[in-house]
Amino acid sequence: MMKKGAESVFSSNSFLEGDYSCSGLLRIEGRAKGRISVDGSLVIAEEARVEAAIKAREVVVAGILVGSIEAEKSIRLTRTARVKAKLFSPVFSLEQGALFEGDVFNTPNQVQD
Repeated sequence: MMKKGAESVFSSNSFLEGDYSCSGLLRIEGRAKGRISVDGSLVIAEEARVEAAIKAREVVVAGILVGSIEAEKSIRLTRTARVKAKLFSPVFSLEQGALFEGDVFNTPNQVQD
């Protein structure tokens, strides 16, 4: 379940480069490159293209991601996800149709350094 609270959205015509951190819910619909830290939930929308090292409580990927994800609670790749990454999380789910290349590490109750 996604955390309720403040919501930040990078729309489809936005480009984020560098380090970004926030709390609440972050939804990326455009392009992002760098390091992203969310004290809450991150959604990478179907139209998004992200090249980043990500840390968050929970992450849902529906778009394109190259990099890594460290999630405290869960990572979910939807049927439209295209991911090449290292994933660290206690819970990982992959919907039929998603494309994934990389490694998955089970990390109960902690995020890797």
